[in-house]
Amino acid sequence: TATRLNGYYIFIHQYFPILPPPVSSTTIVDNSIARSQDELDDGDVTFCPSSPLSLAIAAILALIPHDQCPEPSSEDAIVFRRRYSHFLVQSAMESIDIESEMPGSSTSPDKALSEDHAGCPRAPFHPMVPVELESVIALALLSIYEYSQRGNIARMRNRAGQALVNAMDLCLHSAGEEYDHFEEARRRAWWMTYVCVCQGSIYSSTPPIISVLDPSFTRQYPSIAADAEAWPFFIESQQTILRATQFVADLNKTLEKGEDLQIIRTRMQELESDLVPLVAKADAFAQGIPSFNPIDSEEEIVAETLKVMARIKINSARIKLHRYCAFFDHPIFSRKHCDLKPVPLPGSVGRGRTASISSIGCGCSGSFGMMIESSPGGGIPSKDLPTFSNDDDALEQFPFSSRTSQKICLKAALNIVQSFEALPYPFVVSNKQIPRTMPSMSCCAMQSSYALLMLRQKTLSEQRCSNDVYVQTLFVKIHRALQSIAGTLDNYAIAAEAIAGMRGVYTPQGLGLKLWKASDNGEADSLSDQIRESIQVHFGG
Repeated sequence: TATRLNGYYIFIHQYFPILPPPVSSTTIVDNSIARSQDELDDGDVTFCPSSPLSLAIAAILALIPHDQCPEPSSEDAIVFRRRYSHFLVQSAMESIDIESEMPGSSTSPDKALSEDHAGCPRAPFHPMVPVELESVIALALLSIYEYSQRGNIARMRNRAGQALVNAMDLCLHSAGEEYDHFEEARRRAWWMTYVCVCQGSIYSSTPPIISVLDPSFTRQYPSIAADAEAWPFFIESQQTILRATQFVADLNKTLEKGEDLQIIRTRMQELESDLVPLVAKADAFAQGIPSFNPIDSEEEIVAETLKVMARIKINSARIKLHRYCAFFDHPIFSRKHCDLKPVPLPGSVGRGRTASISSIGCGCSGSFGMMIESSPGGGIPSKDLPTFSNDDDALEQFPFSSRTSQKICLKAALNIVQSFEALPYPFVVSNKQIPRTMPSMSCCAMQSSYALLMLRQKTLSEQRCSNDVYVQTLFVKIHRALQSIAGTLDNYAIAAEAIAGMRGVYTPQGLGLKLWKASDNGEADSLSDQIRESIQVHFGG
């Protein structure tokens, strides 16, 4: 138990703080245990914890390559970690079912409905977490596993929904009168379950199964000794990006039906008004000096990570809000990623605005390069910028011009890149690359990549027509930002196979954009193939 709990605090807690802070302020040491293929094939009889929480944590830790593995990126090693992790997930789900089992119901079912369930008579996994919360926490952890490792959004939503139901059955959503030493555990179990439910809605681009601002959700926010603002800001950022995702869905429906855009226009103005102070607050937080301390009872590094993740979510929400005005939401990926639509199949009928993508690389007028001044640390330029299209009447009904939304998307995308770079790595000494875990913000990385790719194509056309130093600087800045996002996804993909489909290093070739990510055997990864195909279709190259 101690080894798995240490593993949680080293590799998971700062990115997904669903457990209370460590009881001791003593430095936590990585004492991970190496497992072999033979142990899995023969059945590991020495590793049989009954706690679903212990098993769920072990399933996530099993995906991290062990320092003693000679070839962690080999196919055999990857398959072994995948199989072992899946075995632990199945065991965790079985344990959850067992804990709700009534032994007498199989022998005397006629008495089962009239008898009370005594609960699970075992020792808790964590001294500050009651046993009845362990299933809720395990399900929340496994919801992220289903998304990031298995790529199964439907099951991810199912796990999060099950965690929500169990949490509400325990009245975790409402502030109770009890304020015992388990109170912090209740708060974190509830609010991280809430976050998982919101994430499920964002990933699937569907309405949430709860009212996000339900007045019955009165459980207080968790606390962090090092920073009282971290948790409220993080939860607010989650609510904001969900609002932006719902806005995108409603915008698409309105455009497809050809309905009046006045309501959408008003919502866009309101959401932008809410986002501006949040972006400013996030930028102010980003000016602080990171501590790089290991997890301790003060949770300073957890507070910093929560604020960094909040900044990523807020800026991603801003890209979602301005994507249509900036780029007409034109698809460039051959597969759907979050709410980014794929390129239509040949012969399919799409909205008229998709045909205007050719104008991205055509114009040499204006001063697109001056947008570099709108990046962090610079002012907003006053010079006019060419838009991506001049023939879409719908754009006139929006409160923001194309050039304004492009500048906002550029700044937001660069903020996301900067924030991903600021995310800490697990505090462990190793001669191998250590992955960050719980990649619940991969959709934010894709939002940033989308905006940067579209802006990069525009910069390419400007670069061909001008030797302006601002154009050259912007081109390099965007290129480096795309490389950084690719590195972020590469790192996540070490312990989250589904994220591997989002990787890519971006390099221009010829007149169009050609993108690739070289793997160990020299082959291109799946998303890079998708992007290359879509760019070649629309831009050539």
